[in-house]
Amino acid sequence: MFGIGVAKAAFYPSLSLSGNIQPTNISGGGNITTWALGPSLNLPIFTGGTNRANLTRAESKAVQARLAWESAVLTAIEEVESSLAAYRRDARNVAAQQKLVATSSEALELTRTNFSVGAGEFSDVLDSERSYLQAQQSLALALQQQAANFVSLSEAAAGGTQ
Repeated sequence: MFGIGVAKAAFYPSLSLSGNIQPTNISGGGNITTWALGPSLNLPIFTGGTNRANLTRAESKAVQARLAWESAVLTAIEEVESSLAAYRRDARNVAAQQKLVATSSEALELTRTNFSVGAGEFSDVLDSERSYLQAQQSLALALQQQAANFVSLSEAAAGGTQ
């Protein structure tokens, strides 16, 4: 891909064979076939500087490609880890919000019971209902955030959208 082997091979002599075969028709009806074969020797005596530069360039491109790959892998790992941490954090938040909703529901029932037996005021019932609805809204927002972070986690684990 980056031609390191080709650049190294340029330091060594190379031998090539070339030739041709050419049939020729003679006007008298005969055929004469001529052929030629010859070796060619390439000695890289005066191209050492160019060969070294080509080798250095090929090695540099290979190092750049490896570093780019490592960077891409580390970025992907970072995205997955941060998305997973956010999803886990949201799971704890959802659990806490669910406990808050359950507690608010119990408090609302107790307040309603107290009001029905005449031991409490209606404003206490309204306050309990307001607290219960706020707890439900907080739970809904926590679930929404958890779903968004699950999508981010799935996207990061799948390799992103690029």
